[in-house]
Amino acid sequence: MSGPPTVLPLRAELASRVAELNDLVVFGAFEDDELRRLTRQVDDLLESAGSSRQPWWESAEPDRAYRARSPFAGSDNPRAPHVVFAAGGDDDARPTMVAEVTLDKAYAGPPGAVHGGMLAGLFDEVIGAAAGAAAPGRVVVTGKLTVRYRRPTPLRIPLRIEAAVTRRSNRLLPVVARCEADGRLTATAEALMVLR
Repeated sequence: MSGPPTVLPLRAELASRVAELNDLVVFGAFEDDELRRLTRQVDDLLESAGSSRQPWWESAEPDRAYRARSPFAGSDNPRAPHVVFAAGGDDDARPTMVAEVTLDKAYAGPPGAVHGGMLAGLFDEVIGAAAGAAAPGRVVVTGKLTVRYRRPTPLRIPLRIEAAVTRRSNRLLPVVARCEADGRLTATAEALMVLR
């Protein structure tokens, strides 16, 4: 899909709270009785939400719904980190997308570092947003994504991921991207995006 996710404040606020609950489940220390009590409370909440579920493709705004529910950068998805996107153009007037994010222990791989799969997913999101900005109104999907990990990408340090479309055509868009932490390059990516 094209462009960065759009924020719906109430849904994003709920997603933020569920993310806090997720962290509590993953990293909390509980006695069995407390786990049983919390599980019952979550069951009650799920029952009260009932039939509120709707597949994103049935939404009145399927493109916005898809982007907002992204597992890597969706404002409405409690599994996704908070990513801030900004569109622009570089000195060669190529469409670019910049994303800033700080990842915590929920996205850890090796000790103190971001999981490589998470970084690849973030590259895919930012590259897709850059390609979408270069082809407004078109559906853009990833045809090929290659990530080169140059050094561990640290947790709890603001990351800057920048993607730029290198050439335009009617069917394919090559895109390059880089990830920096404190101005140090940690990974690069190249992608071939397909326009549908």
